[in-house]
Amino acid sequence: MLVVLNLMELRRRARITQQELAAAIGLRSDQTVSDWESGKRIPRLTPEQTYVICQVLNCSLEEFKNAFPRKLTA
Repeated sequence: MLVVLNLMELRRRARITQQELAAAIGLRSDQTVSDWESGKRIPRLTPEQTYVICQVLNCSLEEFKNAFPRKLTA
């Protein structure tokens, strides 16, 4: 059974705050992480930042990718 978790759920499962996640990838503010979680923004990350997030969240790249809704295009 495939269970898709959103970013907030992945972060909470890893027991870290938005501020800790932001700091792990060198962001100055946790507002960016909040915007990702609320769907206001989609992350634009370097490969290194993506790797670190997956390590910090203890998730696979696929789980991280699936944490964001796909936008439908016409």
